[in-house]
Amino acid sequence: MMYDYFYGIQAEQFSFYRIPKLLFTHPVFKRMSTEAKTLYGILLDRMNLSAKNNWIDEEGRVYIIFTVDEIMEALGCAEQKAIKLLSELDTKAGLIERKRQGLGKPNLIYVKNFISGLPESQFKNCENHNSGAMKITIQELPKSQGSNTDINNTEMSDTDRKIPISELVPFKDHPFKVVEDEAMLRTTESIAQYGVLTPLIARPLEDGTYEIISGHRRVHAAQAAGLTEVPVIVRDMDDDAATVLMVDSNLQREHILPSERAFAYKMKLEAVKRQGERTDLQGETTSSRVGMKLQTLDVIGQEAGDSRNQVHRYIRLTHLIPELLDLVDQKKISFNPAVELSYLKSTEQEMFLSVMDWSQNAPSLSQAQRLKKLSQEGKLTPDAMREIMNEVKKGDLERVTFRNETLRKYFPRSYTAQQMQDQIIKLLEQWQKRKQRDQER
Repeated sequence: MMYDYFYGIQAEQFSFYRIPKLLFTHPVFKRMSTEAKTLYGILLDRMNLSAKNNWIDEEGRVYIIFTVDEIMEALGCAEQKAIKLLSELDTKAGLIERKRQGLGKPNLIYVKNFISGLPESQFKNCENHNSGAMKITIQELPKSQGSNTDINNTEMSDTDRKIPISELVPFKDHPFKVVEDEAMLRTTESIAQYGVLTPLIARPLEDGTYEIISGHRRVHAAQAAGLTEVPVIVRDMDDDAATVLMVDSNLQREHILPSERAFAYKMKLEAVKRQGERTDLQGETTSSRVGMKLQTLDVIGQEAGDSRNQVHRYIRLTHLIPELLDLVDQKKISFNPAVELSYLKSTEQEMFLSVMDWSQNAPSLSQAQRLKKLSQEGKLTPDAMREIMNEVKKGDLERVTFRNETLRKYFPRSYTAQQMQDQIIKLLEQWQKRKQRDQER
């Protein structure tokens, strides 16, 4: 991506997280990870919100509320990593203290002022003002050096405003699903108690509404919690820039369905190609900041932690008919076979869905590859599909399989396959117990 140079005092448009220099220079903190130091700076930044909300305990100590989910979003890390960093700051470095509030409630976090534990000679005047003309101590911080954030946003010097939820609309063709799961329930409970702590990002539309770029889950939870308005950072962005930001902010989540990642990669690829800032799929390259020649898929994969080929494979999933893609999300069809099936024509995929239901089997990679080959040769027929899917797989040699139509007549029409299986197991257990009693007589 090609960026412009700074001119004059343009760098002052940004706001910054403040990470104390002593965390990098003092021997006490030398073994502390850079990520933990960064998180400490983010937690210090959240202290602004504590001052606004008067989050002070009976002893006059300021505390903050910053959930694991918010750390995951801020640092773009997995849940296990976020928990590990909190533990490092707490038990190893002693820079924070966590206080439990009870089941289902987020911990209170006390950010420790470590200066009190170091000799004054080791920290006084260790921070210099940018101009070099004024030295400051920890107690003297010019306003120009402050974090300049209304709540906790420090990406740009934007300000957030309260916007009615009724004026917010989802991002067009947003690929990420908002589901009522356990994580959503926790978010709703947190918002009901503390409000929306991290502002949404949205852009203004011509009709006076605002299109959500980041924060679809938060606004859903806020609505469920009974809120009528939420804090929103409003940015003027074109379609492509908004698409890239929407995808990048959502890909930080730990649990993403294959279909979500597939359409997200596709949307970002198309947006980046239109921007003309990276290479197209024909092989033309442009220099990155470190001088490396990277193609678009390489860059997208690098930013998301996937390889170029894996990004391409995910995008192939967007060629599946919705019914097959749902089976991939439900883990009823494995990822690699699904990629091979994506090369089948839509009509062939519909036929295969019927054959798969008939056989009560999911395709292996080998079977999917043969289906793809027959399709490319124009020889893929329902009979050919049935022949391939009726094969005994390696793992099936010790497995008994019943066809759907064989069992359906014994169960109510409303029963799902899982309900039928559960009932069969229950009946078999009863039969086994009766058999054991007969043998004991």
